[in-house]
Amino acid sequence: MKKNDASIYTLLLKSKTSKETQEILELVLGTRELDLIEKRYLILKLLSEKKSYVEIMKEVKTSTATIAKVSSSIKKETFKKYFNS
Repeated sequence: MKKNDASIYTLLLKSKTSKETQEILELVLGTRELDLIEKRYLILKLLSEKKSYVEIMKEVKTSTATIAKVSSSIKKETFKKYFNS
């Protein structure tokens, strides 16, 4: 998908508060999509805190497969940029 000035990223940059960002995301995404994004963010956060898969499974109520998928992001430079691991 081509990114341009009309992208969702540009739209999100226009928000000035977390409430405005939430409103934009709620316009664009469905409830299930938002829940999945929030769940994956929480998994990243817990992984950055060095929590075990078992601890994450219990807290987030997710499978080890989902945790492993999200865990692959830890190797990316962007993860290191936003999460102090």
